[in-house]
Amino acid sequence: MDSHLKVTTVITTVFLVIGSFSKHHPQVRNFADAGAVMSTLLYRVFAALLMLKGFFRTASHISAGISAFTFFSNNTVCSTIFGIVVVIVGFLLSIPRKFKHTSFVSLIGFICIAISCFLTLIGVAIERPQYGEVTWKAFNNPGLNDTVGAITDIIYGYSAHGSFFTFISEMKGRSRDFKKSLTIVQIISITFYVVIGAGVYIIVGNQNGWSPALLIPHISIAKPGKLVGYGTQLYLESELVPFFNDLLSLTSSIEAVCLSYYASSILRFYDNQGRMFVNRWKMTMFLVAMISVALGAVITPLGMATSIMSIADGFKDGQFGLPFACKS
Repeated sequence: MDSHLKVTTVITTVFLVIGSFSKHHPQVRNFADAGAVMSTLLYRVFAALLMLKGFFRTASHISAGISAFTFFSNNTVCSTIFGIVVVIVGFLLSIPRKFKHTSFVSLIGFICIAISCFLTLIGVAIERPQYGEVTWKAFNNPGLNDTVGAITDIIYGYSAHGSFFTFISEMKGRSRDFKKSLTIVQIISITFYVVIGAGVYIIVGNQNGWSPALLIPHISIAKPGKLVGYGTQLYLESELVPFFNDLLSLTSSIEAVCLSYYASSILRFYDNQGRMFVNRWKMTMFLVAMISVALGAVITPLGMATSIMSIADGFKDGQFGLPFACKS
């Protein structure tokens, strides 16, 4: 939980940088546009990162949707069929390209995720007697691999800022509305994740983290607005790559960290050329930007290394199946 709060604090400053840059450059509608404001090279780099982010994030929703359907069917239907269903439904619901047309899908997604998390918390509380005596630690030492994995998961979970420029461009109040929305979202999400995560952990302890009650997947069926025109390719990739979840961790170590730490620092440096040390606030933000770059330089190689090690261990232990294999 301590790591969660620290990471989210840094990422919140990233969000503020995006809001400030959008205010100064109202023509920007995405990270690629932001890169184009600064140079052709940054335009190409940011565009590639944005495409990579959208590609794998959409694929992760497809994978989670498959897990949800498989769970609800009690493993009686081939998961490959569910993958096709998720892609088709997601594509149909993502046809309106304006966020105002798909905002209802996000609302449904939020409600479903909230319900599923609270049901999980209630479920483990009801089943508490079967866990016996549990142990938990306020400050645990899970090791390097698990620690880095947890940090990259948090970063990936809060990496929706890749779409923030587009959100802001469709807001009537732009900067004013963005700050209000950001404040509400951060308060709700941080409180929600900390309360649910800490609550479940205290109830089940260290030794029961594998409990089936905790394996209930995110209800991503209600988040198909994320599934854009790459559905078929993403479905094929999620089925062809047996270590797809570890591949997601690998890519998040690259694109999510780059957009969260490196890109935001570049935006701040560009927007404050010649004014970085004019007052204490500017100096503080410059220091935060430098810390962000340092964190990115550490997390990226460590995240890549742990993901590759996890993939290697999976092959060694025979955890990965064949492409298009029914997991039911």
